[in-house]
Amino acid sequence: MKRFCRAAQLVAFAGLSACAAEPTGEIDTALDASAPVTASELGSGEFVIAAGEGWIPFECRKAVEPGSALDFSKLAHRHAPAGKFGRVVAKGGHFEFERLPGVPQRFWGANLCNDANFPDHETAVVLAERLSAIGYNAVRIHHHDGGLVGGKDRLGVTDLDPEAVDRLDFFAAELFKRGIYIESDLYVSRNVSWRDVGIDRDGPAYSRAAKALFMFHPPAFAHWCAFARSWLSHRNPYTGRTWAEEPAWIGMTLVNEGPFAFHQQELRELEPFQAAWRRWIAAKRAADPNCYPELGENVDRFPRLKYQDMDAHTMPQVCCDFAADMQRAFVSKARRFLQDELGFKVPLSNESNAAQSAALSLVRAEAYDFVDVHAYEPGRAKGPYPARVGNENPFLSPKGPIDAAFKRVWNRPFAITETNCGAPNPYRGATSLKLASLAAFQGWSGIWRFAYAQSLKNVAEGDFFGSTGRFDITVDPLNLLAERVGAALLARGDLAPSEERLALVLDEKSVHPQGGLALGTTPPWGRDAAWRMGVGASAPNVETPDAMRLSLADAMASTVMPAEPKPGSIRFDPANGSFRLATPRSFAAFAESGKVSAGRLKVDFGDRQGTVFLTSVDAKPVARSSRLLFLALVDVQRDGVAYSGPDRLIVLRKGESGRPLVERRRLPVFIALDGAKKCRVHALDVSGRRVGEVPCAFDKGFLSFTADTKGPDGNGVLAWEIVR
Repeated sequence: MKRFCRAAQLVAFAGLSACAAEPTGEIDTALDASAPVTASELGSGEFVIAAGEGWIPFECRKAVEPGSALDFSKLAHRHAPAGKFGRVVAKGGHFEFERLPGVPQRFWGANLCNDANFPDHETAVVLAERLSAIGYNAVRIHHHDGGLVGGKDRLGVTDLDPEAVDRLDFFAAELFKRGIYIESDLYVSRNVSWRDVGIDRDGPAYSRAAKALFMFHPPAFAHWCAFARSWLSHRNPYTGRTWAEEPAWIGMTLVNEGPFAFHQQELRELEPFQAAWRRWIAAKRAADPNCYPELGENVDRFPRLKYQDMDAHTMPQVCCDFAADMQRAFVSKARRFLQDELGFKVPLSNESNAAQSAALSLVRAEAYDFVDVHAYEPGRAKGPYPARVGNENPFLSPKGPIDAAFKRVWNRPFAITETNCGAPNPYRGATSLKLASLAAFQGWSGIWRFAYAQSLKNVAEGDFFGSTGRFDITVDPLNLLAERVGAALLARGDLAPSEERLALVLDEKSVHPQGGLALGTTPPWGRDAAWRMGVGASAPNVETPDAMRLSLADAMASTVMPAEPKPGSIRFDPANGSFRLATPRSFAAFAESGKVSAGRLKVDFGDRQGTVFLTSVDAKPVARSSRLLFLALVDVQRDGVAYSGPDRLIVLRKGESGRPLVERRRLPVFIALDGAKKCRVHALDVSGRRVGEVPCAFDKGFLSFTADTKGPDGNGVLAWEIVR
């Protein structure tokens, strides 16, 4: 499913970019979510989601009630203001603060895109408060570079627009006050001309070409440096520091989603690209005339690739080696410029969407300060309709964040800076639990959801599903509530990293395998292993204490997991795809149906899938907590959305009202608590406001109540507060 979704993602980013329309390259339409739906897929019926006894209208607000059970702002306030303990530094496999050595830091946040990075001052305060209340301690400033120079019509401009930079300056200062750190990219979608990147041609360049040319064409690199100098040398009047001096940086990616596997046909036609290839292959053949025998004597042209080669384990080794060496050279000269000329001492990364390859993993281990990858789950169908949509148990999928886990290298912090499962996928709640649990269990250093908002209009109170934004959390009440799972498990640290580790060694037979094709990095048993132990790759000369070491080549050739770890805080059952989590402060469960127990929590899902999460609001163990939050992350759909059948694999039309509806569920809930007789249970709306008390009982040490998604006031409910 990952290949299917990544093709759709490229289409989505083309729509967000401020750049001119680009050639599509060689993307196989069979893997493209926007490919036309065939008549055989449509069937003959229609399944419509509509308000009624089975689907309850969901009245929603985006603001969070201060002090409510959904106000997680104290999680981010642990380090307010951001930078109080000095810069963020990369130490071994995690981030630390300079003045808190030896204490790993984990970041949970979301992307802000386009004009959402440039609110007016009044909106900036509101937005910073809202992000803090969700429990974020990090924000990724994304698709911002075009706005910083004044918009899409300002072709090739590198000077900052005064109004735009003032808005970002003020907003950033408000984030820093609340203990929210930032991550970003030095090129995403700013509009450049061909001549800006050193090509003698009229008109705007397409962004994928610019991203590649920055690496090996001196005029393009100079243009990249000019924008970096303008932004990072600018002094923020609201902090008194330049952006280069700002200690609230977590990391910087040099180029967002660069085409470092060079699969697009249009890149092959650029003379600077071909010149770089000819120089590189000539040097390789001079050193070893017999290298890459599969090329024969035809070395004047870079091999033709297709998009699916990136993840189908059909990427030629020579292409990965070329990309790896271009990466090393680019990162080296970019590091010299940023650190020596601008004094920018922030951890650096690159190559967020490259192919799985041992050669490219070795670059991550050797050249980057941290690893930055993107990984999406199947989500919202992209029109025109009819269109496909993901609808499958995410815990059974070997793709998405599970697949990305094996791009991690043990000596570097690991971050997924883009990930999400968008509406109308009914498993969005389960996917949120999967992501947060996996990130915490693996000990990853940061997760940024894509996106809190891709447009400033989605920040304002108002419609939810009626607003635009393919993945915007702020217009999806289910994902909005589910963000608390990551805040508790990852940012607060409720789920500890696995003590058992597996290091897949990037030895010579892995990095340069025989046969001409690059070696991938996810073994056949990768999905199960990621739920049982910490996983990642390791350079041969890097020590990995307390880790079992295995050659990546041997791991890829084996169908059997090398060890059976001891049971821990999480339980994943590959036979039925169920998942349970039990820690002192948080309990969670997912199942396709039936009764599930997770530590002190017992729930009956009946005949449908469901996800539940119980956490302590006051940070005490659940058994003794005086305040608990319970979430039933069941399905939320758009009123009037029509599918081709009850399996909901094909969307026929999205529904016009935009009103969110929550699936009517009555879940019997049992929680083992000390002194449960004193408890009271309140239903909450999305803002955390109490909308009515729910009957509860105490018997044999268990508090029990029914989590009815039709609340006491008749509106949809997904959250309950337990107080005593």
